Amino acid sequence: MAEQASSRRRWLADSPLGIPAYRQLYTGAVTTSMAYTMQSAMAGWLMAGLSGSALLVGLVQAASTLPFLLFGLVSGSLSDVFDRRYILVFTHLMMGLATAAVGLMAQHGSLQPWSLVACTLLCGLGYTFYQPAQQASINGLVPRPLLPKAVALGSVAFNAARSVGPALAGLIAATLGEGLAVMAAALFFLPMLPAALRALPPQPPAYSTGRETLWAGIRCGMRFAGHAHVLRAALIVNFAFCFCAAALWAMFPLVAQQRLGLAADGYGFLYSTFGLGAVASALWLPRFLRQGPGAGRIVRGSLWFWSAASLTVGLSRWVPQAVVGTFLAGMAWVGVLAGLSTVAQSIAPAWVRARAVANNQISVQAGLALGSLFWGAVVNVSGLQQVLIASAVLLAVFAVLARRLPVRLGTDEDVTADDYMVRQLDTMDGQGGDVPSRPAAMEMPDGRYRVSVGYRVRAGQEAAFQRAMQGMRESRLRNGASRWQLRQMPVAGGASVWEEVFLLPSAAEWQRFPERMTQADRMVFEGVLAVLAPASGGTDGQPEAGTPPRETL
Repeated sequence: MAEQASSRRRWLADSPLGIPAYRQLYTGAVTTSMAYTMQSAMAGWLMAGLSGSALLVGLVQAASTLPFLLFGLVSGSLSDVFDRRYILVFTHLMMGLATAAVGLMAQHGSLQPWSLVACTLLCGLGYTFYQPAQQASINGLVPRPLLPKAVALGSVAFNAARSVGPALAGLIAATLGEGLAVMAAALFFLPMLPAALRALPPQPPAYSTGRETLWAGIRCGMRFAGHAHVLRAALIVNFAFCFCAAALWAMFPLVAQQRLGLAADGYGFLYSTFGLGAVASALWLPRFLRQGPGAGRIVRGSLWFWSAASLTVGLSRWVPQAVVGTFLAGMAWVGVLAGLSTVAQSIAPAWVRARAVANNQISVQAGLALGSLFWGAVVNVSGLQQVLIASAVLLAVFAVLARRLPVRLGTDEDVTADDYMVRQLDTMDGQGGDVPSRPAAMEMPDGRYRVSVGYRVRAGQEAAFQRAMQGMRESRLRNGASRWQLRQMPVAGGASVWEEVFLLPSAAEWQRFPERMTQADRMVFEGVLAVLAPASGGTDGQPEAGTPPRETL
């Protein structure tokens, strides 16, 4: 007994579940996943019964994802700016009430396609604001080395619920009625309410200057996603995968009804095999995510897995063959989505983490929503089997192309704050000695801030300097600059002066800009300095102070 207790303590010490606050939040996430998968499965099933149209079945699936397209950026910004505890409470009340409304209408025989779509849309809206808040909260509850395990546990929770939830919903629907099955789903939203309030501490502002405005937060989140190469690659892969995967994901009720002739309980069982495959994948995923490059290999391999799974299901009229296909699909689903979710959370600094998560979810849901509508329309023209095969071939082509995309886990340097720019600005204020770079900021008539930095470059180093400054460009734009420019001003003496100019939207953004710098940004700056360093003695390599603006950027 003592040995078992000791083993349990060692396991908890190496697991995020050993942290009480994470364990409370995780428990709430498990029940939320159960509720959402039950609601999603029953929504597709109910629409297939109300209308045999593949387009309407695709529409109800798209309704759960469309809010991510419309409000994904807003949800991420809100989660970085406002207290996540209250976001979690409000969203769960919204999802619970919308799901309960569907159950009541189905129970009384008054459910119509439009009301099912509307309530599914509300549930999807709540989930849109829930996910960034919940996932971004994980980073503040667990140490960084345990982050891949925490993300994998989240995938285990969701996909275990995916395996149990639809089966449970199908069983309740077959025995007690479809309305009661949906109302049972609504009850599973409730446990997150006390868990959020107890597990999460109050959220302080991300900056010493106070909280960002909502619109400023949205702008910065978009710029970060556009100029963080790894995150951008993850978004591209997520969208392409989900667009192709939507052919099987959205048409699943039709596969069960039309190709396999299954009733509600059989549909729930088939849906559950997807979740079982996902759980199996999530259990081994953390081991392969420990190495940064492993994330890319896992994602690319999972693309091929899904392609094979879609072909297996598309060519099947035999239930056991379809079960094998859906199990493989579940494994691939976690490999891609959990792998890329870990990438998004690990690559983003704290000030923009929820927005990175939101952008990642937007790419997922945009792919699913657009793919559901596209493949649903194509099914009506060409047939279900042809669509599943075509989507598998398209994904295989993308898997080949994705080899060139830089998908990897973030490092400590990517997320650890570094005050190198603060030290530069302090020097400008006379609080220190000379430093290599001295940013000079000037307010423009429209309220934006123009920041300039001068560099003296030795003859023959111009090409190397320009290459090094491309990294600086991405750093500036990633951290909030709206425009960037580098120009040369020839001078006598065998050297040339270059001016870097970038714009920031407001005085508040200029104040926050130095606080966003990370060790990775400092390493980019040091790469520039290495090019500027003189071959021997002198000061030729020292950048000059920012020069007065000569033209408007």
